[in-house]
Amino acid sequence: MIASLIRLIARPDSAKSRPDRTPLLPTLDEAFYPFVWKDKVFANSQALFDDVLEASLNVSLDDKLRVPVCGDPILNLPTAKDFADALLANQTYQDWINFTVFGRYVQRSFSAFQRQTEDSFNADMPELLRHELMRHTQALPLGQVLFVAGKLPSSVRREKLITATLNPVQAINDAVKLSSDSPTKKPSSKRLTVEPVSPTVANILTIHSDSVLGFAVKPNKHTSEKTRCEVMLLDFNELRLVDENVVLGEQDSFVEQSSHETKICVRHYSLK
Repeated sequence: MIASLIRLIARPDSAKSRPDRTPLLPTLDEAFYPFVWKDKVFANSQALFDDVLEASLNVSLDDKLRVPVCGDPILNLPTAKDFADALLANQTYQDWINFTVFGRYVQRSFSAFQRQTEDSFNADMPELLRHELMRHTQALPLGQVLFVAGKLPSSVRREKLITATLNPVQAINDAVKLSSDSPTKKPSSKRLTVEPVSPTVANILTIHSDSVLGFAVKPNKHTSEKTRCEVMLLDFNELRLVDENVVLGEQDSFVEQSSHETKICVRHYSLK
């Protein structure tokens, strides 16, 4: 795949710069929402995110042990797959993913090369790939909402590279998984306490300028990766934190509040 990209970059027509006025992606949120699922209606992605987040935090301990993934039928809310299936059936989303041939393999390869500096070839590859990928970007519509799981790295403003998702349920699942996979300290005594874990962070990004460029990563709809509904952002002028709040779940009665709270930090960003 990488070799193909290099050959594509070397072609004469690929040397042309992209047009001064980048095409604008059609407004997806307005075309997809309100999202109707069974007897529930979600007015927008924020409403779906809030409902799934609250339900997944407050599910009973027994159910957490049995079904540790939010959006399960136990919560009577759509799963990440339910959402992805509905999104794939939307014509505007089809326009998004069919604008480019790039899939998740290319996105992962680019991100991997971005982190490599062992030799001059690898150091140059990210810029070659970025140049080619930029030719296929479009401006995201104003007001479009995206989600990112986990704490945003400090380098994101410098590198101007973000892989986000349109799937709020997937974002919450990934945020919880990232937190649970983080290493924790072992208890220093035999007291019944639970060491603090890395905070669970979910980010909500809202587009406020037509200078935000990217494209939807075309998924393989026959695999589990279709639930990712990814959008790769490759250029923007400003990423600004505008709000942050901590959502708390029900307290487990046998553990002290200070040592074991079910909570997720939700950060709202403006992208320009």
